[in-house]
Amino acid sequence: MTEMIVFTAEIRESEGKGAARALRRNDRIPAILYGGKEDVMLSLVAKDFFKEYSKGNIQSRLVELHLGNKKITAIPRDVQINPVTDFPEHIDFQEVGKDTEIKVAVHVRIINDDKCPGIKKGGVMNVAQRTINFYCHPSSIPSSIDVDVANLEVGQNLHINDLQLPTGVRPVDPHNFAILSISGRAEEKEASDATAEAVDKK
Repeated sequence: MTEMIVFTAEIRESEGKGAARALRRNDRIPAILYGGKEDVMLSLVAKDFFKEYSKGNIQSRLVELHLGNKKITAIPRDVQINPVTDFPEHIDFQEVGKDTEIKVAVHVRIINDDKCPGIKKGGVMNVAQRTINFYCHPSSIPSSIDVDVANLEVGQNLHINDLQLPTGVRPVDPHNFAILSISGRAEEKEASDATAEAVDKK
């Protein structure tokens, strides 16, 4: 599970472009929190949000908003970026309840590729899925999905059903789709080497 981020937020009374620009001039980012009884207009310290945003994958990370005496669990669902500065200008947060299920994109992390026999024999790894969309509760969002290729030979592949997924995490796509494969001409190379060795012995 990914680590929860903590932000201190404040209620903003004014709406509109002028009020938003004033907030940004004071180094704050306007935001909205929805999913509760009513939408709440907020603002956050710009540098605090940008620090976490710069780490990447912000929309798959759980957030605790400190709003006065309240602590609200939420997840960033949309971040509007300035097209010139690439700096976040507005954030949409979704409040998270105990039964909330969301769709998130999770990064695929390849492990043990240095031990993969198919690669050692000259095969090439073809990764079809760099990220995978899952349904889960925000508290169960995995930081990554590990794909172990330690035993893959040339011509073999791994599908989503081959993985042991964390409890409560299920793919959006119900099909047994391929994640990666090992391809190459290792078999032909081995046959050629065997032929050459036989010739050398004559």
